[in-house]
Amino acid sequence: SHLIYTIHYKNAGPEQAASAVITTPLSAKILYQEGSAQGVDTSITFSIDGGRTFHPPALLFITDASGRQFPAQPKDYSHIRWTFENPLAPGAKGMVSYRAILK
Repeated sequence: SHLIYTIHYKNAGPEQAASAVITTPLSAKILYQEGSAQGVDTSITFSIDGGRTFHPPALLFITDASGRQFPAQPKDYSHIRWTFENPLAPGAKGMVSYRAILK
């Protein structure tokens, strides 16, 4: 089954939200579809270490038992993070999304 996950956001406060971030874990029951994450005016990064660190896909590497490094694959991602490039004005709202397949 193909899934589309959509997260709606709104700045409900009276002041602009600087450095706003949305982070969501990826269920072990799904496989993130590479390149599908979307969010207007956001930079999108991923975690492969349970949400401790976040990087663009090109900077994510898995180290095997012998110490060799391999590029991480979407199956290795544990979290997605959208970092807003500009402050969110009071009342600003929108959505971010990604696609996945049930394992």
